[in-house]
Formats: sequence, structure tokens, C-alpha cells
Amino acid sequence: MRRLGWLAGLVLTLGGCVTPDQERFQAYNEDGVHLFRQADYAAARESFQAALALRPGDPAVLYNLGECYRHLDQL
Repeated sequence: MRRLGWLAGLVLTLGGCVTPDQERFQAYNEDGVHLFRQADYAAARESFQAALALRPGDPAVLYNLGECYRHLDQL
């Protein structure tokens, strides 16, 4: 039982350890998703590209970026 409490405390502590780049990545990605849902595909593409610059190769961002290009007929 003591171990479970220690583990829960560790998870809560580490959950608060977010770097500025992680925060920026998350903000760009969330902004891109919001803009995509508004059908502003060009602006969403820019947000996803900014997120991708912070986390190259991220599969979710690559997918979202591809969807932007598809909606912009740029595939």
C-alpha cells in the first residue's frame, strides 16, 4: 500500500514537470486542431508545421498535417 502511495506521488510530481518546448508543442498542436475544425486548413497547416519543428516525426502531427494538405488539394 505504501508503494502505491509513493507511485501516485511520483506520477503527480512528474506530471507537473513540463518543459517550455513541450508546452509550446502542445499549444501549436491544439491550435492546429482547433483551426482544422474551423476549416481554416492553411492556418492549421502553419500550426502543425510549428509543432513538427519542435517534435520532428510525431505521427499524430504528421497525420494532421497530411489532412491539411489533402483539404488544400496540395497532395
